Amino acid sequence: MRKLGIIGGVGPMATALFMEYIIEMTDAKTDSEHIDMLIHNCPQIPDRTQFILGKSTDDPSIKMIDIGKMLEQNGCELIAVPCITANFFYDKVQASLTKPLLDGVAETSAAINSYNEQLKTSVSSKAVSVAVASCAQPSSTPATNPITKVGIMATDGTISSGLFQKALNKYNIDSVVPSPESQKLVMSLIYDDVKGGRPIDDKVLKKIKTVSDELWKNGASLIILGCTELSVIGRAFNLKEGYVDALRALAQTAVVSCGDLKSEFKNIVMPVTSPC
Repeated sequence: MRKLGIIGGVGPMATALFMEYIIEMTDAKTDSEHIDMLIHNCPQIPDRTQFILGKSTDDPSIKMIDIGKMLEQNGCELIAVPCITANFFYDKVQASLTKPLLDGVAETSAAINSYNEQLKTSVSSKAVSVAVASCAQPSSTPATNPITKVGIMATDGTISSGLFQKALNKYNIDSVVPSPESQKLVMSLIYDDVKGGRPIDDKVLKKIKTVSDELWKNGASLIILGCTELSVIGRAFNLKEGYVDALRALAQTAVVSCGDLKSEFKNIVMPVTSPC
């Protein structure tokens, strides 16, 4: 079993949820079968979005690299950062480390593509079964189509740098981002509500639903919760159908790499379905 190192604190609630996800997803019958984790919770890492947008000269990657090296020195064989915007610095940080660094953006996009690939296999198998049996009975199961357009909820830094857009494009998946007004709501959810320590209440749910409705109206069949603070909200309201949680994708990969994954967590993608 590999030891997992976590560059945490960005933000603190997201780091706690990441650890919770890992424990929840691990197929363990005893304490000793869980993954060995070393977490450096460092909220003093400079704001990633502020640096990306040119509003700060404090480079977050410097502190991230220092912590990553410390984790390596303490026996960690895999490094994770439960902050999606931090992926902007992925190449620089990975180049400074000797152990692999997980990529939350790539893992989330790969999970969506894996869903599409599994769907192709499933549809092909069903087509053969129907041909052999009978076409007389109409299916009562809702039509399931591949995911071709994905909505992105993330920080201004993640949106402006095109992290998810580029990763999805590799799989020929289109993306749609919130309008400027809706993006303000997303940033308020991240900074005012979760980072600001406000209650995750009905006002928060109303904001995330407003943005979701816009993205679905603009053709998205799936929405990426592409900031780990949004993952905290998604967890609070059990947002599953129509969403994929980037923090959950990162945790899934960490568990597969360092331990054993429970079978119920093999698919974390649940697009909106529609009748035939």
